[in-house]
Amino acid sequence: MSDDFKREEKVEKREEPGRVGATLIKYGFITIITLIILYFIANYLIPLIPGQ
Repeated sequence: MSDDFKREEKVEKREEPGRVGATLIKYGFITIITLIILYFIANYLIPLIPGQ
């Protein structure tokens, strides 16, 4: 094969600890809020449903 078909790929690895921390905090809060909502549903709304 000829050298005309060679291609160079430049891959930059970016490490931004500030963004990683912000993302971790964001998804942590989303998880906590979801757990609080599920706790509320389990303790207050499910008992209101008439069972047999």
